[in-house]
Amino acid sequence: MRASLIARPLKCALSGAALALCLTAASPKAAAAGTFVTASGVQVPMPDIVSLNCEEMLDVLAAIDASGYRGAARRPHDEADAPLLEYENRLARTHFQRCALINRGTASESAFARGYDE
Repeated sequence: MRASLIARPLKCALSGAALALCLTAASPKAAAAGTFVTASGVQVPMPDIVSLNCEEMLDVLAAIDASGYRGAARRPHDEADAPLLEYENRLARTHFQRCALINRGTASESAFARGYDE
């Protein structure tokens, strides 16, 4: 897990298309499940949600976000991207239920994990 945290800034530096391509190439699950091509032509991995672990879910959510298919808006810029929004919402909900709720109260990497200096 530490290696992926170190690699995360590198992933963020990549463009949406490059990130999606890297995730698809690096993850057999993503490649097997297929990809979604946004209305603007960006390929986004859409692996089977059930098969993903917490870190993989975050990676796919990052690739979706990097695609810019909806910018900061609640809805996609193009209605053709509605299936990606539905997938993104299911993935985020699953991540929250499976990962965030389980880890609630454990802030080991939080700025406040050690408390305040007195």
